[in-house]
Amino acid sequence: MTAAIEPALAGSPIGHFLWRLEDISQSRIFKRFVRIIERRIHSKNLDEDWVLYLSAICLVETSQRPLPVRFVERCCAPIARLWRNGKPITLGPLQLANAPFSFARAVDDAICFLIERNFDPTSTHTVQALATHWNGSIGADAGSTFSYSDALSAAISVLAPMHCEEVSEQNSNLGQNRNSDAANSNRGDDLPWRSEPHKHEDCRVHTWLPSPLGMYRRECTDFALWRLNLTSGVTASPWRYHNSALLLGDAEFWINAWHRHGWSTGTRPEIGSVAYFVPGSGGAGDLGHVAVVASFDEVNVTIEEYNFQPPPNDHSYGIRVIPLALPSIYLHRPEL
Repeated sequence: MTAAIEPALAGSPIGHFLWRLEDISQSRIFKRFVRIIERRIHSKNLDEDWVLYLSAICLVETSQRPLPVRFVERCCAPIARLWRNGKPITLGPLQLANAPFSFARAVDDAICFLIERNFDPTSTHTVQALATHWNGSIGADAGSTFSYSDALSAAISVLAPMHCEEVSEQNSNLGQNRNSDAANSNRGDDLPWRSEPHKHEDCRVHTWLPSPLGMYRRECTDFALWRLNLTSGVTASPWRYHNSALLLGDAEFWINAWHRHGWSTGTRPEIGSVAYFVPGSGGAGDLGHVAVVASFDEVNVTIEEYNFQPPPNDHSYGIRVIPLALPSIYLHRPEL
């Protein structure tokens, strides 16, 4: 089971990268690396999340240069150290500084490296933190078309289905996945996958399931992106708006995508535009929030949204009437 890739993305940089990750993830040697990572994680009684994230790092780093090249780098490391006056050299499939020749020992070093930096694989900012620890930045390197955090997200989307399937098989006594209807469902709840689970509930790893739009399923961003497609007349693949092509990310970053593409924004809403809330404003959490404008007058705006309510009503549809000025800004429908 592998992540689905939109056919329309096949020729794009991110689409090419995803296909490359898919190909590497199926190779015998990469699967061997994953088995070693699993053994080292289990030997330390760490959560299954560690397996997924360390495997994602390995997949991203392996995609940068073929393993034979990495092997040559390893063999030439002693000479390179003399040339670099003893400065650390990143080596091996995980690209650790002065990594040992044994991959198992390199995994142990990687675990210690992250534990020393208080890395928490269950945090809401896991990918950003991992990118910062491993690459020194979450931004794109010079000459890159996407950032290291984007690359990690792509690797996780490729590995997560396979990883969670393996964990589910190991823990079959936990039962089958439970599909639950979205709470507080309303006539306006037209999200096609509204009744599908948003995460692997029988899996020990905290793996959120992707939607066909490349967002985490039944998040506010997932619903808003669905409505943008719906209002443009697209209700199935190939999608007009897809996260892999637009790189929208979490709600807080949507404003950046609008600026990057030159799309219109404003303080006045339009029917179908996106109400954008910066983190911590208007009831939004630390990742921001987006909703869809259903109607408005001179005082109030009616918005439709997903995942605004706290548990157990999270990841469900809702509709609210709020002051016109409560959203931070309105993101008008993109023009592609």
